[in-house]
Formats: sequence, C-alpha cells, structure tokens
Amino acid sequence: MLKFSIIIPAYNAEKTIEKCIKSVKEQTYSNWEVILIDDGSSDKTAEIAKKTLSHCNVITKQNEGVSSSRNLGITLSKGDYLLFLDADDYLPPKTLELYAWAIRKEMNPDVIFGSFYKIYPQKKELCNPVGDKEIYVYDSKKKEFNPYISRLMGTVWGKCYKSNLIKNAKFDEYLSICEDAEFNYRELKNAKKMIYISQPIYNYVYSLNSTIRKYRHDNLEKYITATNRIIAENEPTFLRSNVMEFVCTVFNVVCFNLVFTNQNRENYFQKRKILRELRKATSFQIAIDNVDMRALAFKHRLAIFFAKNNMYFCLCLMSMANQILNKMAY
Repeated sequence: MLKFSIIIPAYNAEKTIEKCIKSVKEQTYSNWEVILIDDGSSDKTAEIAKKTLSHCNVITKQNEGVSSSRNLGITLSKGDYLLFLDADDYLPPKTLELYAWAIRKEMNPDVIFGSFYKIYPQKKELCNPVGDKEIYVYDSKKKEFNPYISRLMGTVWGKCYKSNLIKNAKFDEYLSICEDAEFNYRELKNAKKMIYISQPIYNYVYSLNSTIRKYRHDNLEKYITATNRIIAENEPTFLRSNVMEFVCTVFNVVCFNLVFTNQNRENYFQKRKILRELRKATSFQIAIDNVDMRALAFKHRLAIFFAKNNMYFCLCLMSMANQILNKMAY
C-alpha cells in the first residue's frame, strides 16, 4: 500500500496548525505520516501539533527559514510520495485517496498536480488552470497539458512528488521567497511523467498578511537570485516561453507587493528608482524584453507594457488599484 509523507513547515502557527493537522487526520486514505518541522516558533505551535495528532513527528529546531524546514522534512520522510502542506492551509478529505487512485491508474507518475480552492473569509474560489477532464498526462508520448505554466510551477503545495525524484533534492536555504518555483523549475525537468487531476486536492487560505504581501527590502535580492537561476537553468530550452511568462509574473508581484505598496514607506521617487534598478536585473530584463505578451493574463500584460515603456507612474496607480481590489475580494 502506497505511503505518503506530508511535510509541514511551521513558524508561529498556533492559530492555524490544529485545522491543518486535522485535515490530514480526517483523510479517507489511511497510510500516511506527518512530519512537522517547527522552525523555532515562540508560540504553542509544537504543543498544539502533538496534542492534535499524538503520532505526529514534530521536530523543533532553530529558526532557519522554510527552505531549511522542507529540506529536513525530505530527509526524514519514509513515504513513496511526498506532499508539502503549509501550516495555514489544509487538505480536502479525499486528497490522498485521489492521489493514490491517480498513481495506480497512471503507473507511478513522478509528479501529480491538481486543481485547488482559494479560501477567503466569506467564500472559496476553485482554481483549475488546465481543464475538467479526469486526468491529463504529460510524458514522451502525450502532451495533454503544460506542467510548466506559472500557476502550476509557482508553488510546491498542491502537488505530490515521487520520493525517488526529489529525495536527494534540496531547496536553496538562502531563498525564503520564490523558493518553490526555483525548486520546481530545477527539479521537475528530471520528471519523465507528470499528470494533472481536475478534482481539487488543496485548500489555499488567502491572506493579506502572507509573506509575499509583506514589504521587506532584502526580498528584492532574493527574487532576483531565484529568477536569474530559473532563467539560466532553462535557456534556451523548450521551457523558454514558459519561463519568460513566469519571470514577468514575478516582476509584477514584486512591483505590486514590495515596491509600490503601502507598507513601503519610501516616497514615490525612491520607489521609482528601486523599480528602475530592478528592471535592469538580468532575469527581468530578458523576460520583459522577450516575453510573448499574448501569453500573459490581461492584468500582467498591462503591467509589463508599462514596465517595458518605463511608465512607472502607471504601475504605481495600477498597484494602488490592485490593493483595493484584493481587500474587496478578501
């Protein structure tokens, strides 16, 4: 019987960790292990985890970041397949059952993707970037979907990895942001078969206070490092167009969430200077100058048009509108 290892990196997650772990405990498929890495929390995260699930493997270590926690989880895992579950998210009851069914049906694929729910306080939104067919296959014989699109490659949650594929892989521990995408674009090139199931397998809890929405100046350099590496790893291969799209999406995230954001207390002219320097970074320069604009969603296409033509005031206004819309959706 297939065994799943569920790796949960957690830091000061006492408000959400019980619901997270209970969602594993309530799975309809029974052969799994939970490895929770408490990354130096100062609250009751570890205590609540142990109380919620008595056989939860809780490892407490000093605070070194999410990449370090995931690496330790991979090392300790014993399952045939691995899942990464963020401490503020949770799984639908049939997630593992769906994975097990898909693995048996498609003869042990390397990676399984799936649709997911984006959870807001008053509603939930289904995100299905591929289609409604039961299973889509990507291998040397079939190209029924594109696993390299931003919506699928940007995170490690909402996926199931064959242990043999990533057991010796490592997240870059310098990166505390964009580390998921850097890991996926690097490691998934070694996958021989990937599949997508249309049924939702993850509940992503949308938060206005998540890491990517908090202004920290040092995150700019981490975004540059991650995207430079992604560009270098995948150029000029068949992934080039997808990589261009992804890096442009990252540029927009940086623009809206780090530079032109209310949390950044610098004035408009200082923000414009930051963005001009960011625009000169190798990865962003290559992507913005070479992306197929038609492949971008309208909002991202408009933002990249402004960036391409140095229309920074328009980007500032667009960012302000984006923040208002996010608060309304929340």
